[in-house]
Amino acid sequence: MALPRLTGALRSFSNVTKQNNYNEEVADLKMKRSKLHEQIVGLDVTWKKIVKFLNENLEKSEMQSVNEDLKDILQAAKQIVGIDSGKEAIESAAAFLFKTFHLKDCVGHKETKAIKQMFGPFPSSSATVACDATNRITSHFHPDSLTALVQMTKEEYGNRVLFGNNLAFSFDMHDLDYFDELPINGEPQKTISLDYKKFLNEHFREHSTPEVKPVEKTNDSFLWCEVEKYLNATLNEMTEATRIEDLCCTLYDMLASVKSGDELQNEV
Repeated sequence: MALPRLTGALRSFSNVTKQNNYNEEVADLKMKRSKLHEQIVGLDVTWKKIVKFLNENLEKSEMQSVNEDLKDILQAAKQIVGIDSGKEAIESAAAFLFKTFHLKDCVGHKETKAIKQMFGPFPSSSATVACDATNRITSHFHPDSLTALVQMTKEEYGNRVLFGNNLAFSFDMHDLDYFDELPINGEPQKTISLDYKKFLNEHFREHSTPEVKPVEKTNDSFLWCEVEKYLNATLNEMTEATRIEDLCCTLYDMLASVKSGDELQNEV
């Protein structure tokens, strides 16, 4: 059978080839770096604010050495986010490094984890350079002054309200408990007991005479009651004891028989 011809639309895209040089790890790294602006610049310390803070609180003679340290941090940030990144991404990464190391003496496990979560795999030497440069800058200040810089930035955006907090709903919400069982289709769920002995005892309380006590062991009285219920429901009259006994004997023989199910089906 001949295959159908391609339509014009399919033929126009027949020369499109699959990208063979796609690297999932590199793509994931680029995605992490692209989110840098959203996670840092919006509500965090910016590089411009850090430089402005240093210029306002240091002498010109001190700023000469500090400027070299700032360049080292920028260069380390460039190595971490990628040399092909833009100025904004590099400055955002530099601000993140400054905030990470401004109260630290070395690159610890916590700092390494924070940088890796933000940028992905990075050269450890760049983090060490950024940490050393930040320590040289912070040596000109009291730790409380640098903490005030971070707190000042947080307070500027502290009055921002998360979207939806000012929405008032007109109906009361029900607080769900983790241990509550939710109803199925709006109806309470019926609890099904798997205790067979309890089921037998309750069954004989309902169908036996008052002088008959619930049984502790399964015997032929259960089968007798079930057969009697079946015959009364089908014949709509009081069934003779002999007929019940005959049917019970037949059922006993079938239950104890070694014949297959198909063979017994013909005897019913």
